[in-house]
Amino acid sequence: GAVWLLSETTERKRIDERLEEIRRVETLGKVTGEVAHDFGNILSSISGNMHLLSTATEENASRVRERIGAALDLGVSLTERLLAFARKQHLEPQVTDVAQLIEGMADLLEIALPESVALHFDLPVDPVLAKVDPGQLESAILNLSVNAGQAISEAGSIHIAVTRDATDGACIRIRDTGCGMSPEVLQHATEPFFTHRSDGNGTGLGLSMVDGFVHQSGGQMSLSSQENIGTEIRLSFPPLTGQTETGPIAQARNGSGHAL
Repeated sequence: GAVWLLSETTERKRIDERLEEIRRVETLGKVTGEVAHDFGNILSSISGNMHLLSTATEENASRVRERIGAALDLGVSLTERLLAFARKQHLEPQVTDVAQLIEGMADLLEIALPESVALHFDLPVDPVLAKVDPGQLESAILNLSVNAGQAISEAGSIHIAVTRDATDGACIRIRDTGCGMSPEVLQHATEPFFTHRSDGNGTGLGLSMVDGFVHQSGGQMSLSSQENIGTEIRLSFPPLTGQTETGPIAQARNGSGHAL
């Protein structure tokens, strides 16, 4: 014989659709909160430096104004990246001196990190070139540095180094002395919307977006971490092939050129 089991699934489908809609709203709320948090940091930096500017000496005033300008540039850059993300625009890679780019971000990183976190750089004198979108690379380094600073509960340090890997490509290492990650958390760290923050402030998009940018640029991102010791993130980009250096970088390597 045969046994037929019949069940009505319409109501279950309606519940599943409703749950999926709730998840989308929650995700949108997390993303909105993270963006608002970033803009809040920018506004706090501008407000603090404006307060310092009112009592700064003539010698220190120019440095304070530079920090205000850097914070404004960060806000403009963040807005542009949000628009680019919404429109799904393609990256605009160009030959970039990675070490010089990070050196130019020093003041910006100091503003973004707590005063209790010491920032150290190990940058080579010779250019380390990679074909990447410089704006997205700045965003990735800033994102990773802020995450490293948040992983340090009290006093600690962040070390950023630029080297050439075995195949003569560009390699960026960001190492912190923070709380680290367990093997279980490390396994899911780059998954979209995965976050281990207990305060609910994380969206789980930071590492996944950095990982996507690096892979889209032809590179790789690797993580190593130990609890209560720290985390190291390694971004490696392939060497330039079939590229002819032109412009300021080539002129600098040749020891000649014009300064405008």
